[in-house]
Amino acid sequence: MNTMIKCRVEMEKKILTIIIVGILLLTNNIIINQVNSFAVSEKNQKNLKFNKYLSEKASVISDLKPGDILFHISQYITIHCLIFKQFNVSNNMYEFLEANSDHGVRRIFYSENTLNNTLIYKKFARVETANSIQIQNAILFAESQIGKEFEWDMFFHNKNYIPSDPEKPYSNSWYCTELVWAAYYNCNHTVDEEIYGEGIDIDRNKWKKDSLIWSMVWPNDILWDDDIKVFYLRKNKIKNSNDNFLLYNIFNSLKNKI
Repeated sequence: MNTMIKCRVEMEKKILTIIIVGILLLTNNIIINQVNSFAVSEKNQKNLKFNKYLSEKASVISDLKPGDILFHISQYITIHCLIFKQFNVSNNMYEFLEANSDHGVRRIFYSENTLNNTLIYKKFARVETANSIQIQNAILFAESQIGKEFEWDMFFHNKNYIPSDPEKPYSNSWYCTELVWAAYYNCNHTVDEEIYGEGIDIDRNKWKKDSLIWSMVWPNDILWDDDIKVFYLRKNKIKNSNDNFLLYNIFNSLKNKI
């Protein structure tokens, strides 16, 4: 009798072991399939980015259009962005609008020589989904904020797009990407209408919360948004795809570092 009981217990153990191993194998296969699927998806996304990039030539300074976004790169990290307003024929300078940590929201001018020869300003972007009226409204919004202070408390609240909001004491100040993002987020209305939002959301994360439980926007979030097309400032047009491939690899390596 004891032998039968012992054999039964051993059989139950074997059956249980087989069931557990089966579950583990099934779970492992599911995980592997999900990882492979993610890898394929990520590869396809990179290929789409690469193919889209290859379809565009590098741009010279004269290709800049009002509303284009200029990115500031420091030590391979994109740390700042500005909106291009216009080229001033009177002084041969390119006019931009920015929220600067030292000077607040201001207009700033760069010569063609500065833009062509400094390494920090080599990456530009265009909001492909914006029409001419929306671009003009975005520029006028950013310009209307000139004189306001830089936003230093960006880590303690959600990004803002409504200026002079009585419920938000920080609404009269901006950090660089917040200003650029808000300009396009408000681009469906003129400044005089005082109707905010409902425009183009150029933050790739939209309103998702980050690790600090707030919804913030960084230069890289704008750079990789689906509404954005990235191009590079060059003294001369790129002549072959090898140069394009090199620039794409640089661009992709920057993305992975941020």
